[in-house]
Amino acid sequence: AWTDDSQSCSTSRACTNGLANPQHGTWHSQRCVGQSSGTCYLSCDYDNGYVTNGIWSSVCNADGEWTNPGAQCILLSDVPIGQDMNMNSQDGYLMPSPGSFQHNKYTCDTAFDCTGTWANGGNAINSFDCTVADACRNIVFSQTGDMEINMLCAGGIYSCGSAKTEGRIHKFSTTVTGNGAFRQGDVKAYIFEMNCIEMNSCLGFKINVGDNGYLDLLCGDHSACQSVTITLGSGSIAVIDCSSSHVACLSTNLVGGVPSKITITCADNNGCEDSNFSNKCNAWGVCECIGHSPGSWCPLVA
Repeated sequence: AWTDDSQSCSTSRACTNGLANPQHGTWHSQRCVGQSSGTCYLSCDYDNGYVTNGIWSSVCNADGEWTNPGAQCILLSDVPIGQDMNMNSQDGYLMPSPGSFQHNKYTCDTAFDCTGTWANGGNAINSFDCTVADACRNIVFSQTGDMEINMLCAGGIYSCGSAKTEGRIHKFSTTVTGNGAFRQGDVKAYIFEMNCIEMNSCLGFKINVGDNGYLDLLCGDHSACQSVTITLGSGSIAVIDCSSSHVACLSTNLVGGVPSKITITCADNNGCEDSNFSNKCNAWGVCECIGHSPGSWCPLVA
């Protein structure tokens, strides 16, 4: 890269040294290592209560070194509380954009409590507890970049229905226990950790994983992830568990660029009923399929 228009040209160095995974966390994606430019994204063990310490990504600099060497995974309970609010329609939807890392908690326990567009919220973990039908229906997150959204969708139908992001955020985590609770959402993020536990819980959801991003998707019941569309960015990694039922991922479709690796577990040897997993795995050649015999629908078998 030229240092200025009249002086010398310097050569960018590849970041050949790998990023060391912090305790309880993993850097994604594998394709970042060895490149002279690129961004890696950190995911932490959310299921066991760990989150980032406010540093979500690392960029390969021209000098061959990665930024943000101090990234760690810490317990969510150790993150300082910012806002802790039981919402109602008069509270508004302006999340704080703090100078220091914090955890904001919002309880949405009446229909349409948290419906609306939420702004700001950067440099924070923002948790939404959507406990009844329609509590967080049509919620929109307008932030782009360093924001993490955690949603508990434990109410009835559409308790988190049609949630979406207007820009791509760093991380989106959700646990969905209600039948039809997270229908028809459309979310863009670099890191996804999604647990769709009950029947139809994530029906028709659109998951959009950014380049070099990571998806961990659990489909825990009949039709839990039915008609879900998963768009994978170039170099991304996906772990998809459809082992609970032969129709857990009924009509689920993979689209997008060529990912680095996909690990898929289906309940039968047909590649998850009516999904396009077989076609995409054969076309991309990056799938690892758990529990299937050689010569089945998957070209690479664990």
